[in-house]
Amino acid sequence: MDKRKLILLGIIILIVLIIIIVLIIAFAGGGKGLSAREKTIKVIRLYAEKEEYDRALNLIEKLLLDDPEDNEVQQLQDDILKKKMEKELLTDEEKARLEQEKSNREKEQLDKLIETVEKSGNNPPVVNIKIPEAEKTQPPRIPTDNRGKKIQDGGLLCGHFEIYKIMLPRIPK
Repeated sequence: MDKRKLILLGIIILIVLIIIIVLIIAFAGGGKGLSAREKTIKVIRLYAEKEEYDRALNLIEKLLLDDPEDNEVQQLQDDILKKKMEKELLTDEEKARLEQEKSNREKEQLDKLIETVEKSGNNPPVVNIKIPEAEKTQPPRIPTDNRGKKIQDGGLLCGHFEIYKIMLPRIPK
């Protein structure tokens, strides 16, 4: 009987050890692994660092659909929107600067051309260029019948059904 108690005690200790080892592995693995929310936030931060703001904002929207009251995600959204606006402003400023540089280069080229012509002493031929005036546009033609009355929508006039030339091609009689 002593042997049975020792064997039973050994089995119980072995089971307890196995349970403890399984719990340690489970909690140790859980500490390393991130939740889906934390992984998504990490990806959002990576997108923001790479200036892929639209992709980051799409992920933020998914997180906010799950929990609209998440302050951390809302703050992250505000930061990314601010960075995106700053980038767009810089882009607009860069465009304006490039346009100004282009205008300056064209002016310098024109000035050099004028200077060259003046130094040559030759009088360049005068060319008269006529710039056509903008074509006068006429207001759209309002369809009228043979009596000069406006045709209403659908060709109805004073409650009578009439088919007008402008509605259908002319049919021979």
